[in-house]
Amino acid sequence: MVLGLCGPVTRLANADETFAVLFSGGVSPASNNSYYYSSMLNAFNIFSGLYGMNNVYVVYADGQTNTPDQSNGNKSPFPGVPANQLYAATPQNLEALITETIPIAANAGAEGNKTPYSFVFYSFDHGSPQTDDSTTDVQLNGWGNNVVVTNQQLSSWVTTMDQNSDPIAELFDFNECYSKGMATGANGVLATGSDVFATWAASHCSFGSGFSDAFLEAIQSGLTSTSAIGNYAVQNDIYGPNGGTYKNYEDPGYAGYNFNILTNQQVPEPSAPLVLAMFLLMFVGFVGARSAQNRLVAKVRPSSDLDAKALTPGHKTKSPPARLAAGARTPRLPITQLLRNIGPHCNEILLAFN
Repeated sequence: MVLGLCGPVTRLANADETFAVLFSGGVSPASNNSYYYSSMLNAFNIFSGLYGMNNVYVVYADGQTNTPDQSNGNKSPFPGVPANQLYAATPQNLEALITETIPIAANAGAEGNKTPYSFVFYSFDHGSPQTDDSTTDVQLNGWGNNVVVTNQQLSSWVTTMDQNSDPIAELFDFNECYSKGMATGANGVLATGSDVFATWAASHCSFGSGFSDAFLEAIQSGLTSTSAIGNYAVQNDIYGPNGGTYKNYEDPGYAGYNFNILTNQQVPEPSAPLVLAMFLLMFVGFVGARSAQNRLVAKVRPSSDLDAKALTPGHKTKSPPARLAAGARTPRLPITQLLRNIGPHCNEILLAFN
């Protein structure tokens, strides 16, 4: 379960199953930045909360939890991750997971009797070009020098998974340097099918955990459609187009199949009636909020001249109109009450946006 804007975000009981693979190589203890680990741990907590602990696989560094493997000398424990779901970051392990383990775990039957499921892939690691500064032939770095997963390899494995089982929706989030090439172009995962959605941090270098933080925050905030999640990540990447000091250090983006990560169903483009309904719901919430605000103002406003006369029967002297103290503002409704008024309609509004 993940806490969202309108309350807990939980998996729907009738939704098809989802399996997630989280990948971070790190190359070596000297190169394995500590924020790779913290981001991986955060991603595991989020996706295991949505899909169940047994449906999330961690492919991280040396695959060990009891030896120092971070650049700061720390170990990398993953509390709650079953031992048989924690792997060293090698191409062999990742290929086996995508092409064999997950299709089997999804109970893929014989041809024509496959069980639908969805697939999530999250990576945050060092990325690099296969040749000098190429943005189309790129790779993820695994654990060890020259241990890599190319975009061609990953796309090939995804194609095999698609052929051997029945994933109906796939979400890929790439956060490393040269991540755009892992998603787009002839060798990117978007080319493997029409049911694929992908986000990326940068076509060249990525910086820190800005895009990864924004992507995970989008899900934690309660967004459920892939397009809404991708848009939030792009807009809130501190190194992206809306960043401050580090604006436009990255060129993040997203593209592909828009689906709900809880139901695995396609999210249709908002129709005119749906957009109208959205604004009507927002208007109802606004009117309710203003009405409550007026009631609050009436309670705290000083007595008027009419009130003064009513309290002193027979008194002939006209009292000056009561006023707010100099510089005082009309009381405003607390933000919590504003949200409470809109709250009953929150799910409908989010559905329209998502």
